[in-house]
Amino acid sequence: MSDRVGRALLRTSTLGVFDVRCSAPAGPPGPDESARHTQVILPLAGVFEVHHERDSVIADAGSAVVFGTDHGHRIAHPVTGGDRSLVLMFPEAVAEDALGADGPSGGPVGSAVHAGSRALASGLARDAFDGFESGELALLLLNAIAADLHRLPRNASARPDQRDRVERVRALLASEPERRWRLEDVARAVHCSPFHLARQFRALTGTSISRHLLRLRMAVALQRLADGERDLAGLAADLGFASQSHFGARFRSVFGASPGSVRATLTSGGLAELRTFVTAEGRAAS
Repeated sequence: MSDRVGRALLRTSTLGVFDVRCSAPAGPPGPDESARHTQVILPLAGVFEVHHERDSVIADAGSAVVFGTDHGHRIAHPVTGGDRSLVLMFPEAVAEDALGADGPSGGPVGSAVHAGSRALASGLARDAFDGFESGELALLLLNAIAADLHRLPRNASARPDQRDRVERVRALLASEPERRWRLEDVARAVHCSPFHLARQFRALTGTSISRHLLRLRMAVALQRLADGERDLAGLAADLGFASQSHFGARFRSVFGASPGSVRATLTSGGLAELRTFVTAEGRAAS
């Protein structure tokens, strides 16, 4: 029996959108896999690791990962708990037009992609728009993903051990985003000084460790709100915020609206409201 279960939210001759859940236990990379169509993976919860021929990429709730048709990959799970992702399938020509012939294999994305992916999934699950509208929103989301991935630093001088260290930090933070991490604890876990770790992380991701952690927490919060979470005080505590007001202020700084209003839009909003998420400009956590 497969440890992956997928539900089709949209399937046409040129586009597919799937909600995929994986219950695989923690362990080393599995067997080689290949994609028949270009896939853009947007993790909604949990964390996994993608091993390509040329590199490995952590897939967490603050990132996007691309599976091309010309390269195989293997999946590993660094921690228990499984994962859930929104999977977008595009024709190769469409993906190449957006991402480039040899585009990035993945990396962190901003708040517009986080919100847009939840808006697309929520709207499809509720039949909030028709196939034409769905396709247009999926392509707008692909455009936002491509823009974020192309903005990532291309630090060719970074050593493989430095890249590996940064990916291990991403896996560590994604395993417990709610923990009140200290930089010293993170640095100790990857056998590096805090100074060098902070510098390497920013050089390879374009953001600080603290802002990356905020991005993870906001992505988790957004998914729980999309699932209908109403206990905002409990959500704030679960994500490691000192209070509900602190959580609300940080959430508004990232998404430009309160948690309650975003929840209402994701769970019952129409096309016009949902479209604002897909086309939103990146904010503080981008």
